[in-house]
Amino acid sequence: LALYFAPRAMSENLAAVCIVWGLALLFPLPWGEGPRSGGEGRTLLLGASLLGAATLFRLQSGMVCLTVVLVFAVHAVRTRDWKPLLQVFGTLCVWALLFGAWDAAAWHELPRAKYGGWFHSAFVYYDENITKNRGAAWGVADAGYYFRALFSAMPGVTVALGVAVLASFRRAPAVLFVVAAFVALHLQVPHKELRFMLPILPVACALLGVALSLLPPAPARLGVALVGAAVLSSFATARNLTMGDLGSYPE
Repeated sequence: LALYFAPRAMSENLAAVCIVWGLALLFPLPWGEGPRSGGEGRTLLLGASLLGAATLFRLQSGMVCLTVVLVFAVHAVRTRDWKPLLQVFGTLCVWALLFGAWDAAAWHELPRAKYGGWFHSAFVYYDENITKNRGAAWGVADAGYYFRALFSAMPGVTVALGVAVLASFRRAPAVLFVVAAFVALHLQVPHKELRFMLPILPVACALLGVALSLLPPAPARLGVALVGAAVLSSFATARNLTMGDLGSYPE
């Protein structure tokens, strides 16, 4: 899928870069056991800023911001260390204000713009896609769509991802929570396209590394070989992928 979509100028690709690096800065290694401490303020500010930028590029990335705040909130309650939560939440609030001000500057003269144009694009996006469900004109799909489309596009890698998600539950719960929330959000939207998963897919792929790190050395080497074979097979067949293989417009 990376080879298929990479040459295309899509907001999902840009959001993916910001999400991957943002989470890498917010969650230290071993990835996803918990957030960074408040003493790493600059790292937290940069990581949260990347997630804020991802939301400007792709509105659905806001779900990643929300789940990250929840992870830091749980961490704050458990450790009584509120500084990291305040740093991350404050940074995201600044980016939200930037988003709103950007819209206000662009749309304040539009007759139907509410609140002086603040967050106008978000209001319109919600109204068109959720309230009026205009995306359904491009086709609707059931909850199993993304899993079928992923398997159709890259079967071996998809199986490996499924095993990794199950295996990394205890080692990287924070990352798994972010991935699951993003997927759950998109499962609720009737119109589905596989490209909608691109912003979170590299994060899901990182769980492969988490799962392999749980194995003893010999099984881990075998696991790396099997995953490598699946990736090479997917790479070799990438040129043959079609929009139909990606589950688009089945009718």
